[in-house]
Amino acid sequence: MMKMGSPNLQLIFDSEAGINNSPEREDLFQQIDSTYIKEKQTSEKGVEVNMSNSNHLFDEIKADMREREQRTRSEIKEREERFEKQMSQYAKEAEKREERFIMENKEREQRMMEKMDSLANQIQVNAKHTETMKSQNFWGNIAMFVGLVAIIITLFINN
Repeated sequence: MMKMGSPNLQLIFDSEAGINNSPEREDLFQQIDSTYIKEKQTSEKGVEVNMSNSNHLFDEIKADMREREQRTRSEIKEREERFEKQMSQYAKEAEKREERFIMENKEREQRMMEKMDSLANQIQVNAKHTETMKSQNFWGNIAMFVGLVAIIITLFINN
């Protein structure tokens, strides 16, 4: 006979005779069946307990999911409101920048026009001055010519 770890297994299996069909073997089978039935009943009760617990957990999970969904919706709504507020602020700031830009351009244009007017006035003054110098040069040349002619005539008369 081969030695096996458990004495119950030795009752069921005999290496020389094959499977043992003794009354002890029948008792062992009944004991195994009753243990299995007890475990099954316990596990069924446990399943029922677990089912009620799982239903409770499922309800809690559903409540948590609803709560999370509500929080998510409120966060999204808050983000959208903040975004819209920021966009309106950006639009106002852009409008103010545009107005400042337009005003600065107008001021720059006015300064340029004033400078152009002052340059036009200076050009007119310079043109008058140039005309005066031109006439002075003309009359100066005539006076010089008359003076040279007078010197030449004086030299011819004295010689």
